[in-house]
This record gives sequence, C-alpha cells and structure tokens, in this order.
Amino acid sequence: MSSTNVEKTMRLFGDQTNFASGALLALSLMSAVAITFIAPVAIAQEKPEAPPAIKVTAEKALVQPVAKTMWVSGTVVSQQDAQVAAQISGQLLMVANVGQSFKKGEVIARLDSANLAFDLEEQKATIQQLTARLTLLEKQVKRLTQVAKSQSASKDELDEKQAEQDIASHALIQAKAVKRRIENNIDKSYVKAPFDGIIVERMLQQGEYGQVGQTIIRMVNMNNKEAIVKAPLEAAHYIASNSMLKVKQGKHTQDYKVTTLVPMGNSLSRMMELRIDLTNSALAVGSAVRAELPMSESEDLLTVHRDAIVLRKQGSFVFMIDDESIARKIPVEIGAGQGDFIAITGDIEEGEQVIVRGAERVKEGQAVKLNKANAEVAKL
Repeated sequence: MSSTNVEKTMRLFGDQTNFASGALLALSLMSAVAITFIAPVAIAQEKPEAPPAIKVTAEKALVQPVAKTMWVSGTVVSQQDAQVAAQISGQLLMVANVGQSFKKGEVIARLDSANLAFDLEEQKATIQQLTARLTLLEKQVKRLTQVAKSQSASKDELDEKQAEQDIASHALIQAKAVKRRIENNIDKSYVKAPFDGIIVERMLQQGEYGQVGQTIIRMVNMNNKEAIVKAPLEAAHYIASNSMLKVKQGKHTQDYKVTTLVPMGNSLSRMMELRIDLTNSALAVGSAVRAELPMSESEDLLTVHRDAIVLRKQGSFVFMIDDESIARKIPVEIGAGQGDFIAITGDIEEGEQVIVRGAERVKEGQAVKLNKANAEVAKL
C-alpha cells in the first residue's frame, strides 16, 4: 500500500473515532437532561400521606343569657364568734384548752366561789331570823287586835306592832332577794358556752384572777359561717337578698345564697357590704374568697366553653369542626363570662361544634376525631 493510501486510511479512521466519541458524549448529555426533567415529575406524582386525625373533645356553641360580672374579694367569718367574759370576780380554777369542742351550756371555765358560798350560808341564817321575827310579830298583832276590840289595849300600840310586822315582812323579802343574787353569782362562777363551738383562744390561764367583764376565752362556731364581701354600689341594682352568687376559693367554685345586702357606702370607698351564707361549707373561718357579682342586666349571647378559647399574640380564636370533621380556625372577640362559658363574637353559629380539649395540638385544615363519649353526645 502506498504512503498516500495509508494517510487517507488513518484520516478516515480518526474521523470515525471522533464521531463515535461525540455521539457517546451527546447521548450522555441527553440522558442527564432526561433525568433532570423526569425525576421531579416522578417525585411530584408521589402524594405525601395525610397526618392521622387527632382525637379531640368538642362542645356546641350555645346562646344563653349572659351578664357582665366582676370578681371581688371577701373573707369567711363565723356568725357566732364570742369573747366570753367573767361575770363575777375570782380566781380561775379551770379554763378549757384551745381546740376543745363544747355544746351550748357546758362549762368552759370556773371561778372560785368559796366566799360566795359563805355569804349564802350567812344569808340563809338571816332569812331564818327574819322569818322568826315576822312570825312573832304576826302573833302579837293578832292578840292586840282581839284585845283592842274589848278596849283593853290602846290603838297606838296595835298600830306600832303592825308597822313592825310590815317592816319585818319587807326585810324578809329583801333578804330572800339577796340570797337569790348570791346563788346567781355562784352559778355565774361556772362560765358556760353560749353556743356550740370550739375554743380558739385563752386570754386568762388557770390560777389567774379574773375581774368582772374581763375576757377569759374566745369561742367560735365553725359551722355557722358567712362571707363578708365589699362590693361596688352599682351592683346593688342587680343583687337581692336570697339571690345566688358564685363563691370561689382556689379551683373550687360553688353557688351560695346572699343573706344580707346593705346598699349604703361611704364617700371614700363607694363600697357596700354583702353577706353570703356559707353554713356547713368546707371553707375555713378567716380564709379569703372571691365572689362573682353581676354588673349589668343579662342578655342572650352566643357562648362557648372557656376551654375552647385559644389565646395567641395574634388574637383569640376557636377551632370549629365542619361537616367533614376538618378543624377550621375562627378568629373571635371575647365578651363577658357566665360560669364556665364565655360570650364570643365571630363567624360561628349556635349549635356548631368547637374543640374544648386538644385545640392546642390542632392546625387549620387538619382532620380531627371526636372522643368516643363525646361523639355519642354529639349525635344527640
């Protein structure tokens, strides 16, 4: 083969090699482009799995009468809280201990009455003397009266004996009164409970000398209780005796009856006094309570349970459950409260279900599922 043919053959072979390499490179580029465009399409076609429905508790929005209210502070007191004092003077022989319970009329303290006992014996002897003296005078008057009829005795002598008889009679009456007073003082040496209650404080101890009117013991009836509440005068228009008010201590709230309303205030506080009956309640005497007072006439408003309200920096809202069991976030404005319910204004209607438990875990448009017991109630 000539050198010219060899060169042509080499050029032809080189061209074919370059062509094959170019074709391979083009095929690689086309594959990369195809993968680039096809992969997102395939990914887009794979639908993500929906999150499982969250179990929640819901209640219906209700229209009910609501009035503006305010909570005011009060104090629990006993209606029977007495500082029992001595009615006679004497040394204390016995004083009940703090914490002891007594029934009305039982002895809670005793004073020394020995001197009174001596006075009583002396007075009994005086009465016997006066009784004997009066008996003698009565006989003398009777005899003189018979003698005077025969004119054997002077009328002046008879009148004198009758006057002595009257004096002796009145002296006997006076002596008997003194005897009863001594007996009464002896009885007062036994200081008795004025009502059922317990001893909460001792002002005098056994062995000390008590004067008339000096407090010995403080006694309190722990069952007969009431709350004293200071309320704005404006509330007098919406509260009456025997009306029911909510009284709260800590997390415990209960309705109690108003027993006394004094619709009068002073120029400084503009406050009036309310007394609420707490008889036989578990609230301790001296504890602080809060009472809910109406401050306006009631009107029918749309309400939801307080637990349905979700508070955020952006505002307040509730989650309403639609017919497809999807949670819908509804912005609301909060109004006056009424017990466990609170008035709202928003795009929600009476009877619609709002979430009261689990709302903090729910997002807009998320599927929810009512708890079993709640679901059965919702069907009613």
